[in-house]
Amino acid sequence: MTILSQVLPGLRDLRAPLAAGVLWVLVALVFSDLLPSELLHGELAQRVAATAENAPQALAIPLGVLGLYLLGVVFTEIAGIVVGLI
Repeated sequence: MTILSQVLPGLRDLRAPLAAGVLWVLVALVFSDLLPSELLHGELAQRVAATAENAPQALAIPLGVLGLYLLGVVFTEIAGIVVGLI
């Protein structure tokens, strides 16, 4: 075992949802032409953009990573439910 895995044994629990969130964002970027315009230019998108503009620059990367992580957690749970139904 490496020293890093001994110090941070739960790192795998953080890595999987973060990777899933990054992949979903990349898929959304690739297929953004197919997404409905209401999703890209709707009220929710405007509120997220306004919140991001008002946030301090020092928090941009940590909040982005947190958002990707939360997105990954949600989609991982949804995938687990769908697989359970099949």
